[in-house]
Amino acid sequence: MQIAVNFKNDEIAKKILWILEHFQNEGVEIIEIENSEEEILGQFREGLREVKLIKNQQLKSRAVGELLSEL
Repeated sequence: MQIAVNFKNDEIAKKILWILEHFQNEGVEIIEIENSEEEILGQFREGLREVKLIKNQQLKSRAVGELLSEL
């Protein structure tokens, strides 16, 4: 079974993680995921905004390697 939990409060997250770490010998695996859906959507929207600015010649395009390293 997998459970995803989003913590808004870092202090509570630390406490819960501390508790879960005690169950690692029982087979509990803790995987921390930093990017939330909102964060990913925000980055996507920012990318679209940049593309529009480039199209309107209001922003200079960047090297492809720089763009790929951000992805």
